[in-house]
Amino acid sequence: MVFVEHAAEDDLERYAMRTLPAPEVESLEEHLLICGGCRDRLTAADEYVAAMHSAAVTIRESGEGE
Repeated sequence: MVFVEHAAEDDLERYAMRTLPAPEVESLEEHLLICGGCRDRLTAADEYVAAMHSAAVTIRESGEGE
């Protein structure tokens, strides 16, 4: 995959969740080196993933998910 413009939102989210296929990771990381806008969007995706993980842990620990 070659990023001609900006990274797709779903690619950034999969990268943040560490589920982006290896061949696509390299292209995305190269793009992130030169694109501050996509780095900002990745930061937002990282924050979202961390918040969802934290919420899941809280629910699991409280037994609310049962």
